[in-house]
Amino acid sequence: MIRNTLTTLILSATLLTMSMLHGCGDSGNSTAGGTYKYDKIATKAAMQTSFDQIEDPFEKMIAQAVFETIEWTIVLHPDGTLNSTATWFGTQQASGTWELNRGQLTVIMTYTDQAPQRMSGTIRGDKLSISDDVEGMAIRLVFTKQKL
Repeated sequence: MIRNTLTTLILSATLLTMSMLHGCGDSGNSTAGGTYKYDKIATKAAMQTSFDQIEDPFEKMIAQAVFETIEWTIVLHPDGTLNSTATWFGTQQASGTWELNRGQLTVIMTYTDQAPQRMSGTIRGDKLSISDDVEGMAIRLVFTKQKL
């Protein structure tokens, strides 16, 4: 059970980390653009239901620890391009594009030697959220926009 849940969490975090933001040309891009940093506290709160589904206390502790080790910055440029740097079992850099349409974010990020992957998210206020469902486990990463 521990191995399955940890594999799911690691796969989920990897898929989210290897995603790419897609699109440009939406008028929302100019206001949504900026630097977003991974928010460990907000992610832990957003993931609590998923963590609560893990029955084994040790497995739950390991799963929570995995998400607490991530350091990640995404820069959304007003022209619809992006840069990303994630530190999680090494440092990974990515580039791509993004599109915001009525608060819905289309995410497609490409890392070196990896195929682009499309994901969805939202931007509400200063929070950027990327969500996915991997093997029945809801994954939601939350980022907070940095003030200039």
